[in-house]
Amino acid sequence: MAITIQYRGKLRNVNLINTLVAEVRDICKANQWLFDAQLRPFHTTFPLLRGVSLRMDKDMSSLDLYFNKNGILFPSLVPFLTEEQHNKMVFVSSTTQFLGFEAHIKAINLLTYLDKKYFQTFELRDSGGYYPTLNREALKEEFAKSEKIILLIKEIIESHSFQQEFNQATPPSVLISRLQKRVDKIIGTAQKVIVTTDHILDVMDYVRLINKKK
Repeated sequence: MAITIQYRGKLRNVNLINTLVAEVRDICKANQWLFDAQLRPFHTTFPLLRGVSLRMDKDMSSLDLYFNKNGILFPSLVPFLTEEQHNKMVFVSSTTQFLGFEAHIKAINLLTYLDKKYFQTFELRDSGGYYPTLNREALKEEFAKSEKIILLIKEIIESHSFQQEFNQATPPSVLISRLQKRVDKIIGTAQKVIVTTDHILDVMDYVRLINKKK
């Protein structure tokens, strides 16, 4: 699966949102990153969240820093929030696979900086293994390993023999099962890779980005 950062947390004070957004906006301008801020007052229906979203590149999954009325980080695409959800911390995620490990490190550095300055509680999960060890070589290896799997699954999906077996009506579970068998046959079961629908989505993202660069 593509390298992903997951994070959740709660601000020391909900009134820090404006200050955090202003600082992130300055950082984005200094680094020529894309950003979008939402600072309208909270309302019972809309807006449900306030904060900022940034991208180091237009092709990057956004790094969202949106907060609910209690100062808790929350995914940006939420139709509504129940009272229970307003008090529950959930993970927000961002995929860095297709920008490279340097962008991944910058994202981690930004989040850990904001954690120390603004958050009462903060948890960060890094599928690339860079955080908390800050081991660049380990991160490079994880990026290479993940890309290798994505390219392997892409090659299988695009193969003539595979496409002959499936069509749009094929159930996803059958597709995943057949993909798993082919992956196991190629790389063996010693370095077990569990194929999921996320791998297929990663391949689609990869192909989309390659086509855009042509």
